[in-house]
Amino acid sequence: MRSEFLPKQLAQAIALTALSSGIAIAQESSFALEEVVVTAQKRSENIQDVPISISAVSGAKIAEAGIKDMDDLAAYVPNLDISTGNNTQIRMRGLGSGLNKGFEQSVGMYIDGVYHGRDRSYRGSLLDLERVEVLRGPQGILFGKNTIAGAINIATAKPSSDFSGELGFSLGSDELRKAHAVINGSLSDTVYGRVALMGSSQDAQIDNSLAAPGGVETDDRMIRASLLWDANEDLEVSLKLEQGRFERAGTTYQVTDSGVYTDAYFAQFAPSFESNFDELTHIDNTLGEQSENTESDNLTLSAVYSLGNHSLTSTTAYIGFESQDGLDTDFSPVPLLFNETSQDFSQFSQEIRLASEGGELLDYIIGFYYQNSNLKYRDLGRYNLQPIAVPARAGSIKTFDQDSESFAVFSEATWNVSEAFSVTAGLRYASETKEADSELSIIEFNGQAASPATAGLMQAFGYFAHQQDAKRRESNITPLIKFSYFLTDDVMFYGTASTGFKSGGFNTEVLNPATSPLEFDNEKSKAVEFGLKSTLLDGAAQFNLAIFRTEFEDLQVSGYDGLAFIVGNAAEATSQGIEMDGMWRINENLTIGGSYAYLDSSYGSYANAPCTFVQKTQSQGVCEQDLSGQTLHYAPESTANLNISYEFDLNEDYSLELAADANYSDDFLLQTDLDPEDSQEAFTKFNARIVLRNTASDWELSLLGKNLSNEYTANNGVDIPLLEGGTHIKNTLPLRSLALQFLSRF
Repeated sequence: MRSEFLPKQLAQAIALTALSSGIAIAQESSFALEEVVVTAQKRSENIQDVPISISAVSGAKIAEAGIKDMDDLAAYVPNLDISTGNNTQIRMRGLGSGLNKGFEQSVGMYIDGVYHGRDRSYRGSLLDLERVEVLRGPQGILFGKNTIAGAINIATAKPSSDFSGELGFSLGSDELRKAHAVINGSLSDTVYGRVALMGSSQDAQIDNSLAAPGGVETDDRMIRASLLWDANEDLEVSLKLEQGRFERAGTTYQVTDSGVYTDAYFAQFAPSFESNFDELTHIDNTLGEQSENTESDNLTLSAVYSLGNHSLTSTTAYIGFESQDGLDTDFSPVPLLFNETSQDFSQFSQEIRLASEGGELLDYIIGFYYQNSNLKYRDLGRYNLQPIAVPARAGSIKTFDQDSESFAVFSEATWNVSEAFSVTAGLRYASETKEADSELSIIEFNGQAASPATAGLMQAFGYFAHQQDAKRRESNITPLIKFSYFLTDDVMFYGTASTGFKSGGFNTEVLNPATSPLEFDNEKSKAVEFGLKSTLLDGAAQFNLAIFRTEFEDLQVSGYDGLAFIVGNAAEATSQGIEMDGMWRINENLTIGGSYAYLDSSYGSYANAPCTFVQKTQSQGVCEQDLSGQTLHYAPESTANLNISYEFDLNEDYSLELAADANYSDDFLLQTDLDPEDSQEAFTKFNARIVLRNTASDWELSLLGKNLSNEYTANNGVDIPLLEGGTHIKNTLPLRSLALQFLSRF
């Protein structure tokens, strides 16, 4: 049973460790892997010395493999799932946030040390990077805010004194056109600058049988300018300004099951309609244009000052974005529902840290964090009810305004008992205040004030005019303790006991205050993790293992009730499992690597979960189901990655690299109600690349292939609003694609 904790998987992991150790003894010659340096503990360290389950992907790997967004990145990291679209959802070890503008992510996103709690502020951040670090499990001390399930730590490339640059061009499937440029160098003896810019466009990847965009046409622009002032041997100051514009048109959603309405009903609006999960959608633009437009601005000022054996770091940041979206919210050819939404978000934050030099008997970090933010959200809904035999049209305007202010103090100290054994303790105190105003107005379809008849009709469909305001204040203390023990210089064991906290907030989607509360509570977690990190074969191989268990209390959930995503708190949930990853450079030319993750995640108690359509038809009134003991959605039991790279010289100036990887996922469910109709079957996706390099002139030409097995996959699925009746939709993720990529460095 899945509730039993991993005896088979643990035995396999131990056996694999023993096998790896045996290889290490037998191997006589080796070729060392490149050292990976990370800042997961706010210090620069070898990733193999960090007592955390962590994966890192270098900026070079991201560029060479054509990893264009967060979705692509997730395929290379165990137990990480990222889906982008109208909203970005990040889940780690089966845990994450649902679809509601009131939610911040349970997996904290940090870019150059700055917290990004809203997905629209980091859509272009895979440009010109040093690395991406993925930290699994609660990271509540040093990263802090809302990192209850993990953290993603992105480091952009920094200016340096050397004159250098890069030019890149890509041409690919569906009229992909992408170009980027980077230039770096000295502006004076002490000031260095770096500018990176990117432009990208792509046509729809699936067709539309109607006269509306398919899905999804993209047009993105981004620029980042960075300055570094090396003032003296004690002070370094950096400034980063980033602006982006990201446009989407169309959608990949399609009806996959017409239910009681039958295909013939939908064919009245789209003659070639068929309810298949394929490359053809049938979404109209009768009530509005399908679009998504975001403009973002980010400014970060950092200073590092050496104070003898200590360093003082200050990070000041502003984050802002504006977005306007148009979405056909019935996701079908029926001209039924359409929503125009907008967000206006701004955030200011300040962090100050004092850190000891490191490598002493007692190493420590203490710090202070402050943040305030404002979110304005507006949703204009248009409802043409005539296709469901209701001779009326109506509308609604939803407005939501939230102010948030938080501060925290934190400290983490490591006692280096001996050269081999260290113990770390940490503590963070945080306080947050949120205020929200929420209002729903019923209007006529043409925008005029609603008549009593229209208001009554909308109430029949669950929409009630109302105005609410609320304020909440909460504080918490999150402790941590961990140890690391080096059995040898190359083999480390570690253990961690930690807690996590995610603040509560307000639901932006309230339609009826009597059935959907405005406020949801905070969630808490307790986690234990034990792991092994080993470097083998004189540095030519690595093998890492983590065993974890996390228990959540008052897990924040978002469940769809047929009209809107209703948020609340499930009582309990547990996520436990194992993660393994390894890499072996067999000889000078050949490197293989891989990862495997087993996940057992379930609700300990969730008695008031939303019902499936079948359950609703059998219910005599308000319907709720008890999902206690059931598996979480978006939580495949097993995921794995296998990659191989072979590089050899053609002559003195040219080399050729052949690389391939396979990414496997077990089946998983897509919605909180765990309806089996909204599911994704198990799949394996294959990617490959061929790279011709000129070592003399430092350029490379690559042919990239993604999803070569042409797997049809989705990361979202739901009942069609109002047209419930067993009707379901899914979104189609990118299918097979090819791209030709050129990179030149100087």
